[in-house]
Amino acid sequence: MRICTPLVYIFAALVLSGCVPLIIGAGATTGYFSVQERGLKQSAEDVALKIALHERIGRLRDVYFKDISISTLEGDVLLTGVVAHRDEIAAIEAAAAEVKGVGKVFNEIQLKPYTFEDFGNDKAIATNLRTRLTFTGDVFTINYDLHVVKGHVYIIGLAQDNTEMETILHKASTTKGVRQVHNYIRISESPKLKTLDVQPPKKTHDATGYGIKETF
Repeated sequence: MRICTPLVYIFAALVLSGCVPLIIGAGATTGYFSVQERGLKQSAEDVALKIALHERIGRLRDVYFKDISISTLEGDVLLTGVVAHRDEIAAIEAAAAEVKGVGKVFNEIQLKPYTFEDFGNDKAIATNLRTRLTFTGDVFTINYDLHVVKGHVYIIGLAQDNTEMETILHKASTTKGVRQVHNYIRISESPKLKTLDVQPPKKTHDATGYGIKETF
């Protein structure tokens, strides 16, 4: 029996990224991706692109497989993570842009140091935020990727409407330990990113506070 190409991409991505729950069976996996706002075909294309990007960037240095996180949305790419030198950031972005099918590259890679304490804090923030969003009735978490680096939260995905996006940004900005939220959410009815004002603390760029940063 031959499995169709989109399913191959999807299963490969599950193994590669570990970013979705373990799902047994091709039918279950197809259902998981088909209910996303972008649909099965676009999800499969984004997964295939993500795999190609991991392979291309990993060729620069092996450590990038674990140090750099990649999200793809309708051909656009969000890069996060930490590296030692500024020239590495430019080299990774250039490599990503060379991959066939890539649209815009949103480069949010930061510089080291990145301590074990930083890592622990980021994991705690990500876990807390994912839990809060999961138990929020008007948010469909299946449509989003989120990454946390040094207290900065990066969210990319497709929202059904402004209300859903507002809810996500509010939950992110009020999660303990978050310094700043970088918004790459799109409204599914529009091909362009939408802006949204979320009430931040008075010192939005203070390292001890948090705030929303519109990154487009």
